[in-house]
Amino acid sequence: MLLVSNWKMNLSHAEALTLADGIGNLNSKFPIVICPSFVHIPDVYNKLKGKANLIPGAQDCSANGFGAHTGEVSAKMLAELGCKYVIVGHAEKRKACNESYEIINQKTINALNNQITPIICVGERKKAPIKVTTQQIIDDLKAFPNLAECIIAYEPNWAIGSNITPNPQDVLQIICAIKQSYGEKMQVMYGGSVNEDNVKLFHNCDLSGFLLGGSSQKIETFKNLLNALGN
Repeated sequence: MLLVSNWKMNLSHAEALTLADGIGNLNSKFPIVICPSFVHIPDVYNKLKGKANLIPGAQDCSANGFGAHTGEVSAKMLAELGCKYVIVGHAEKRKACNESYEIINQKTINALNNQITPIICVGERKKAPIKVTTQQIIDDLKAFPNLAECIIAYEPNWAIGSNITPNPQDVLQIICAIKQSYGEKMQVMYGGSVNEDNVKLFHNCDLSGFLLGGSSQKIETFKNLLNALGN
């Protein structure tokens, strides 16, 4: 069970270091990938040293390598800092930056070329019957020729930050469809308003882990979530 803690554009520098310390003291039996804002990465990564179950991650990387790409951060730069995982194609990024799956695929290639595992986010663009949603996701994943080397994170766009989650049976159906289409060994996570109250609902969904947002940004709610998982 892999837990990915996406801090998004939250926390001051001091708050980020305090949260990293707090997570380090949880003694989680689950590996936790911590994805801070870019500006906090070096100091947060230093906090992770020596903590076997705390793994450096990032919220995104550029589709480009080095060059005249103002404001972007390359996968190579992240690798040089020790990053092991990177989230790509998050719905918030796709919406804000109009990213196509072709662009997201280039990010996965850059990550893989730098020994970073991409966590590819996919989800329905709007609420639809589960059969329609499943087919859309299967079709979207065709953009990625290296899926076996990646992790898929299913995140319904409408669930992110809404405190509403889909029917776990629908999640299971989508996960089964992904594995039937792309291989039974595919690692598939779920993300979207996961918290201590609903995390157990997904127990039978054949998940490789969870992509967490707000519930992992405060030490008490993160601790409660871990306890709900049986940490």
